Amino acid sequence: MAVCAAGAVAVGAAGGLGGLLASKLDIADQLSPLNRTRPVRPHTRYIVLHTTEGKDVGSLNKLVRHGEAHYFVALSGKVYRIIDKAKIAKHAGRSMWEGRSTIDNHSIGIEVSGYHNHDITAAQYEALRELIRQVKSIYGIPDDRVLTHSMVAYGVPNRFHDENHRGRKRCGMIFADPKVRAKLGLKSAPDHDEDVMAGRLKVADKELYQFLFATAKAKPALLAQGDETTPPPPDVDAGLEVASAAEPAVETVEVASSQAPSEPPEGVGDAPVAAGGATDGAPVAVVAANATPRRNPDSAGAAPLAAGGAERGAPASEAVAKPAMPKTKEPPAAPAGEAPAAKPAATPAKKPVATPAKKVPAPAKKPAKTDPATVKMPSEPPFIDSRHTAWQIARERYDSPSTIYEFPDGRRFNGGQIKDWGRIPSGTRVTLGDADDEGAFEGFLEIGKDGNTPRALAGKAYASKTTIYFFPNGMVRTGAELQKGRSYRSLFQKPPKGTRLLVGYVYGGSVKQRRPPAAIAGVKWNYPSTYYRYPDGRILSGDDVNDKSIPVGTLVFYEE
Repeated sequence: MAVCAAGAVAVGAAGGLGGLLASKLDIADQLSPLNRTRPVRPHTRYIVLHTTEGKDVGSLNKLVRHGEAHYFVALSGKVYRIIDKAKIAKHAGRSMWEGRSTIDNHSIGIEVSGYHNHDITAAQYEALRELIRQVKSIYGIPDDRVLTHSMVAYGVPNRFHDENHRGRKRCGMIFADPKVRAKLGLKSAPDHDEDVMAGRLKVADKELYQFLFATAKAKPALLAQGDETTPPPPDVDAGLEVASAAEPAVETVEVASSQAPSEPPEGVGDAPVAAGGATDGAPVAVVAANATPRRNPDSAGAAPLAAGGAERGAPASEAVAKPAMPKTKEPPAAPAGEAPAAKPAATPAKKPVATPAKKVPAPAKKPAKTDPATVKMPSEPPFIDSRHTAWQIARERYDSPSTIYEFPDGRRFNGGQIKDWGRIPSGTRVTLGDADDEGAFEGFLEIGKDGNTPRALAGKAYASKTTIYFFPNGMVRTGAELQKGRSYRSLFQKPPKGTRLLVGYVYGGSVKQRRPPAAIAGVKWNYPSTYYRYPDGRILSGDDVNDKSIPVGTLVFYEE
């Protein structure tokens, strides 16, 4: 998708900052094509700072294509507007702060070109400081509500963690460091995570938590990592209860896709509805495992198991027309778990040579060097061992096709090919490909493919009203319904292979002639975090639908 041609809007227009000292910012519009249809945010309470984890131009292309930020700060210090400041940008994904979920609906998102474990340029400090100052002034946001993506992001239960948990992202974590915040003009910071202290979320990354809340006086009651019955590691601080990773299921079989769709119901608990469709894909062959479960999902000492052939690289990214940007030197992409290499010492610039009959744009100022050693970051080893699991290295992207696992014997597999996470050998190197779309539909977990029991797939949320079961016969029920209904008990305890689970969403029922999407999801009907499953099996987001053309029988799912 080409960048929207509306990129030449004047300062002070709808996408601008109201003219507040705009002259101090080198700012331009590079509005997303989605800007026109994005809904207005109900209120603004936070600023969320991100790092792109990629290069300047490519990162801006992606942000514009998906409408994933309000502002982008390039290495040169130039600022680009992407989504109107009053509208919703799809930047935080699954998130929570102070009990509020889906922080996109309550915040301004600022993406800074760079990496979460590397300092930004002097030009970026200057621009970001002024941008933050202006946004804070417009919305009355105090310093301690200027957050990082790593603070607000959370993950749902998976094979490694039984409960909703912090640690899903390390994005933007450098902006939690007191020295960095001081250089941005921020005099205070959040000193604790209210959602962790209240028990709404557990901490899956102790080191990250301690970095984000370095000034915290109170420690969280729990640091969760899977099955809480397992003894904690010996180096855990006193007063912190830590559980080891949940045991992975090892029995695997060949699974076929589900049956054809049937008529959907009007709401939860009604007649059976469609579970199959275009998103289901072809039957999946899974290699059978011959080993007993291990306590550590990524423990060493067993032969690796993977389905499919060797993967030699990440898939090619979608081609996008590049927006006009000043060329700047930028740090090379960092491999998983490693900070980008420091920039080489500056060399004297050569005198430019005049080119007759050719207009040469003026080059951007070369960003001043910064010292990444001024901030001590948590360690990020790229190799799996007895203490570092695939999740700890790759986070929610551990099973993504763009994540590459290179075994000690030289074999390479992507995250979509590995089927027994308990038998990855120690010394396996993990390399992350291009960042995934933050708001992309996370898809279904499947019995017989991703695990053999509901608890193995959804952890403690397996019986929750926000865990939705799609049975092969077309019936759809929530975990809460299955737990209460006696007639469902056998299905619940041992669901048939091919049953799919969707974790962390509210099932709103189906669209009817007199029941439009707004009657189901309210103002969230066209939020980018709301998803629609069409009768033909397609999954579309609020960005992609028109309330006048959504077919009857479409199922609606929205975040809490």
